[in-house]
Amino acid sequence: MKFNAHINVMPQKALLDPQGRAVSAGMKNLNLPEIGNVRIGKHITLEVEASNKEEATEKVDIACKNYCQIQSWKLTSFSWSKLDNFSSEFLKMKYFLIVVCCCFFGTAVFAQSDTSGFEEAVQKFRKELDDDYRNVETSPLGKDRALTFQGHHFFPFDSRYCIPAKAERLEKPEVFKMRTTTDRTPEYRKLYKLTFSIRDTAYFLYAYQNISLLEKEEYKDHLFLPFTDKTNGFESYGGGRYIDLQLPEGDSMLIDFNKSYNPYCAYSTKYSCPIPPKENALPIKIEAGILAPEEH
Repeated sequence: MKFNAHINVMPQKALLDPQGRAVSAGMKNLNLPEIGNVRIGKHITLEVEASNKEEATEKVDIACKNYCQIQSWKLTSFSWSKLDNFSSEFLKMKYFLIVVCCCFFGTAVFAQSDTSGFEEAVQKFRKELDDDYRNVETSPLGKDRALTFQGHHFFPFDSRYCIPAKAERLEKPEVFKMRTTTDRTPEYRKLYKLTFSIRDTAYFLYAYQNISLLEKEEYKDHLFLPFTDKTNGFESYGGGRYIDLQLPEGDSMLIDFNKSYNPYCAYSTKYSCPIPPKENALPIKIEAGILAPEEH
């Protein structure tokens, strides 16, 4: 007789869960601020051969206790379902097996979690961006081009670029004049260092606040993340791309490169656009977000 044991692995509350914190912060981007205190774990299944439930329980208990001891986990309770070799049906048994992990999982765990909500948020963002460019009142294209605008082109959505980042607020935020595509040099404050991992390599970017925009209520929690990467001048616009963020509630946030967008200068020379600082140049390709306009 075979039994399937179901194991849920979660970080202990006493330990940091940076992925959970990043998802909590990301709920704002999904217009779900009432959801918080997210904890991210894993679901594991084990197949056990045994003559009865008691024997299967003993085997799983021994296996978990020994493995958990090696991994510094703590076993609290259990659950599973029974598979009868002589029947085509699963006989569901209402017990619960929960293994509580004493260490947190890496970025890969986050990447393996359900990202359908993030994809929906990205599609909503892209639709709103296209609508703004079609609107003759808000479009940087001008009336004639706005009326015939067919929409932006994007890399396909990729959940690997929805990345939890450690958000370190700088003790002494530097105020400086950011270069633009014209002689204009607006004042920005370098407020956060965002550290994250892509394909097991750590990178960081700085997030800024426009000093003059802080006077407006809608921008008081706004963070500006300009960056360049190895797609610039090829797949994406040569002058870099931007991401809009919100001030984090804690020490983590979500960077979704799928929501990157182009400066207005990618579409018209009449604008003055911030040039991403050299410190925000990523030495890799970020194959997510908006592509270069067709005329580039």
